[in-house]
Amino acid sequence: MGLDDKATQFLLAARQLGVSLERTVMIGRQRLHLTESILRRRLADFGITTDAITVRRLLVESAGYSEPLLKFLGAEQIRSIDTSEYEGASLILDLNQSVLPTLKGMFTTVLDAGTLEHIFNFPIAIRNCMEMVQLGGHLLSVTVTNNMTGHGFYQFSPELFYRVLSEHNGFSVTRMLVTETSSTDWYEVSDPASVGNRVQLRTFRPTYLCVIAKRVALKPLLESM
Repeated sequence: MGLDDKATQFLLAARQLGVSLERTVMIGRQRLHLTESILRRRLADFGITTDAITVRRLLVESAGYSEPLLKFLGAEQIRSIDTSEYEGASLILDLNQSVLPTLKGMFTTVLDAGTLEHIFNFPIAIRNCMEMVQLGGHLLSVTVTNNMTGHGFYQFSPELFYRVLSEHNGFSVTRMLVTETSSTDWYEVSDPASVGNRVQLRTFRPTYLCVIAKRVALKPLLESM
């Protein structure tokens, strides 16, 4: 799990679109899988000019985990959740089980960059992620959608996220994108309900599904789709 080049581009784009990282919780403590040159280039792509020393610091502080980058991008409080202490997460919780009430509605951003597909009880895990988002905050998810069988338990369909992160559950998908890991192209995914047909994808390379969803109302979660 972690922020590779694609996930970092997505995070920077989400920030540019107004997603606040002020209070961020990571689903799994995310490592940075980037070189200095790529990180500096991506920051520049989104109008953030920095020097080589700063970029190097972002990559080596915290043993290569992403907290320094998140702080650089405006995060003031950063937590991370994992089921074990192996990677030094700040909260040891099993997301197959319901999260603590004290975590509900606590974060401006819940960030998943490659963890949800590894959690067996996906309905509980996604509900936990949704519950931790404050009203007006965002859920950011980078997960696998094609050609990565064996990477985790699941590869996810865009329609799953459109139905879960819907107005019935107090969420609105503001942007959904797919991109192949070895391609520079990004494609926006429409809601099958809005186009009246299946939205299907065929690719030859590993492909990510990237979702920005805003919590627009406080409603009971997953009682209807």
